[in-house]
Amino acid sequence: MELRQLESFTVIAEELHFGRAASRLYVAQSSVSQQLQKLEAELGVSLFYRSSRKVALTPAGSAFLIDVKNILGLLDTAATTARSIGRGQHGSVRIGTNFPAARLVLLPLLSALRDVEPGLAAAVREMGSLAQEHALADGELDVGLLYGPVASAGLTSKHLNSVDVVALLRADHPLLKRGVLSLRDMSPYSYSVGRTGGSSAISERIHNAAAAAGAILGHEVSGDSASFFLDIASSDIVAFSSRERGEQGTVSGLAMLEIEPKPEPLEIHIAWRTADLDEKHTFEVLNHMQQGRLRAHPHTSHGGKRSHQRY
Repeated sequence: MELRQLESFTVIAEELHFGRAASRLYVAQSSVSQQLQKLEAELGVSLFYRSSRKVALTPAGSAFLIDVKNILGLLDTAATTARSIGRGQHGSVRIGTNFPAARLVLLPLLSALRDVEPGLAAAVREMGSLAQEHALADGELDVGLLYGPVASAGLTSKHLNSVDVVALLRADHPLLKRGVLSLRDMSPYSYSVGRTGGSSAISERIHNAAAAAGAILGHEVSGDSASFFLDIASSDIVAFSSRERGEQGTVSGLAMLEIEPKPEPLEIHIAWRTADLDEKHTFEVLNHMQQGRLRAHPHTSHGGKRSHQRY
């Protein structure tokens, strides 16, 4: 996914006209169309309804636009702070985050960082939990927001929040009839947790819940995060994900079900290199959170119950 694809998508969404979007971007209309086609192919969803008379956002496009505008806003901020850093005016902290942490913790964290030290630059990367552990250990990240607790030597983590595990299925899947996904019905169906480059935490919780219920699971298939939703929509695969990823899937037309028996929640942790705890910018992040001045956005799970939170 390239920046110019996101910029083209945003301008098309604002203009709802390919010709005007091309004029604003100072490129040919064919170039705008090609960028959008590549983006939709990578996401596996249509972002716009198109006809000879009208261009309109699909539900997936509307949801995607909100996140893209946030991303572009962060990039603008990052560019400004990078120039300041180049002049020797500010420090920086490198933060990795998985998808649910980005939805629940990241933006309040960035806001808190700006309160603590307005000139501090935060470089953010969305990464799977295992990839974050490796990057922390190799010194490529200062802070990780990931599924924990971490197991790597030399790393320390603190529990911030917990999220539910849910099931995702195509809209006409046979298992939708009961209104809940029973793990006891899973033996004929392959399943995926879409964990390429990510964590085995979801798979472990599903296996533990199935074992406790005496349920036999089908075959686990490898997942690719780039085509995760498309794989679900085009097959009988049952996918397991965080509730936050599942809610994104429903925007793309998938069905989300609660799981029976309910798996243990996924723990979101903040992690850092133990030896770096005294380094200024890592300490600013940890200290601000430990003082209780950072609060994740309230998250409501199925049935109106709040997710588990601990600080």
